[in-house]
Amino acid sequence: GRRGSTRGHRADLHAHLGPERATRGAHDAARGLGDEGATVLVGGAARLATALEQARSAEERSVTLDAGDLFEGTDVYPLFGGVPELRVLDSLAVDAQALGNHDLAPGATRLAALRAEWVHFPLLAANLGPELASGLVEGSTLLDRGGVRVAVVGLGHSPDRAPDVAAAARATQERVDAIGPRADGVVVLSHLGSDLDLKLVPLTTGEDVILGG
Repeated sequence: GRRGSTRGHRADLHAHLGPERATRGAHDAARGLGDEGATVLVGGAARLATALEQARSAEERSVTLDAGDLFEGTDVYPLFGGVPELRVLDSLAVDAQALGNHDLAPGATRLAALRAEWVHFPLLAANLGPELASGLVEGSTLLDRGGVRVAVVGLGHSPDRAPDVAAAARATQERVDAIGPRADGVVVLSHLGSDLDLKLVPLTTGEDVILGG
């Protein structure tokens, strides 16, 4: 990226809004996250907010992206129907989100109503025709940060059908060709899964990075 700019990326929150107890393993210790075998409180919305604030304060410009699957995973979702998760993501100043398969847990109509009430960022899925046609999602968005323009193309995952990587590649290329010339950088924000993200790379051109979930 350009000097003085950074990207923030996260995925698969799955309603884990509070800190949770976890025991550090060897992999955690090797990454400098503390002593192996120690049981500690980790994660949660407050920790995410702190980490984002630290990253943003160190940079002149930033973009924060979410690769999907906000709902389902803890009791928060069935108890409150997705409202806390959406409010957290909006409070974290997320700029765009890819549609994950678990994000459609409330149903498309209810999800659209919740988003209209609680969030201010676009939901992206260029490869999902029915969701695009219904107006629930957009295919791409163009973010401007002090004159630096970042194009974000979203790839979603339907809960009732497996992703079609060829169709996703065609949708991606169409959007990159359309929006890329107006941008300083192009990001593909994907919830296809890492295996399909890798297959997407040789089928497309013009994007600078793929961020997955």
